[in-house]
Amino acid sequence: MSNRQKLMGHLYAIFTTLVWGSCFVLTKVMLTAYTPTQIIPLRMGLAYLALWALRPKTMKLPWKDELMFILIGITGGSFYFFLQNTASAHTSAANVSILVSMSPILTVILAQLFSRRGEKLGKWVYIGAVVAIAGVVMVVLNGTLSFHLSPLGDLLALAAALMWAVYSILVKKYTERYDNFLVTRRVFLWAFLTSLPLVLLTDGLPSLTPLFTQPNILVSWLFLGVFGNAVCFAIWNIAFKRLGVVITNNYLYATPFVTVVAGWLLLFVLLDAFLLLTVPGSPVRLADAELCACLWVLCAVAVLTCAPAMTNSGALQGADWSFHLSRIEGIAQGLREGQFPVRVYSIAKDGYGYAPSLFYGELLLYFPAVLRLLGMSVQGAYHTYLLALQLLTAGIAFFSLRQIFRHNKTALVGSVLYMLSTYHLYKIYWLSAVGEYTAMAFLPLIPAALYELY
Repeated sequence: MSNRQKLMGHLYAIFTTLVWGSCFVLTKVMLTAYTPTQIIPLRMGLAYLALWALRPKTMKLPWKDELMFILIGITGGSFYFFLQNTASAHTSAANVSILVSMSPILTVILAQLFSRRGEKLGKWVYIGAVVAIAGVVMVVLNGTLSFHLSPLGDLLALAAALMWAVYSILVKKYTERYDNFLVTRRVFLWAFLTSLPLVLLTDGLPSLTPLFTQPNILVSWLFLGVFGNAVCFAIWNIAFKRLGVVITNNYLYATPFVTVVAGWLLLFVLLDAFLLLTVPGSPVRLADAELCACLWVLCAVAVLTCAPAMTNSGALQGADWSFHLSRIEGIAQGLREGQFPVRVYSIAKDGYGYAPSLFYGELLLYFPAVLRLLGMSVQGAYHTYLLALQLLTAGIAFFSLRQIFRHNKTALVGSVLYMLSTYHLYKIYWLSAVGEYTAMAFLPLIPAALYELY
């Protein structure tokens, strides 16, 4: 297999891990209308229909293969989710997270015991698996070292991990023999059919009414069924075929960290892009050395502008500081509840709700709100927004003045004076007037536009 195909396999696994990591938020939305067991047939049924629409082709199988697909549907679909959801009701979430994360190492063991081809694994695979599990344990327990045993729930969680390991070993064989989309579709068919007895014996068949009366439930269901199940399982199976089940399943270790990584990914990409454009020796460095120097000075001034706020925890925050923190938290909570756009902060005013969006523009505040959803503190999200906005202000001011004066140094001096002006700093520190200092980021565009027009 070519290096390009292996690279695509890694990209498929990374993409799937990112999507599965984001599914937890939407699953929580669906849990407001359905039980965990009722969600299983809803997701599996939609995934089957989506894959049928993508590949409307029948698949005839020998009866022995059909029996194996029933087993695959159980281990990777109905019973896997049922055991995981049931375990959560009998033990702590920390125990479930740790024990389910054992599935990659169980896959390693099963691959060596039962795989005919026997994926060749070096000692570093085993060492890496142990280190990864240790990392998951430390992150989930948050340094408390409090792991309380609950035999029934812990055994169910471990059984769920074993189910996924068995699924991984079994499905790889058939993705090499049949069309991957048809394999995945057949798995979801049996996952759906085998989940029905579980639902009937526990919570009863789910009502479809919430799907048509609550838009947030409908959007969550569509995302989970089409992307979380149909698309991701299909490309995950492709990754199995190209990388092997052991290497692919190792990406599951990343799931607990996806939200944190996604939160910083954009920042690092922007930083890397800036460095590529300005660092000497870069193949795509800007040809204008003076312009590169100006950009570095602007970054330094932007950091200087907001450094006091970021180094004094609340000590230099202005009159509206707490109000704007509550706006960020309110938008984040609204997104958790399935609102989009967020109109009412349900947690405000002792739970009676508040609607600042009626008189405040909130589009840019979705950035710190998403950071809040990704695990950052509300103060950290605000500080990140402040830094990002000051960088934006410096950039817009510089390029607007450069458009007018056609001179880098003149534009630099004007931008620095604008950033460090008393009025600008007053709005940041004395008032914490987020709306006003946000508007000031775009204000230099007005004279630049007038200059171009007249």
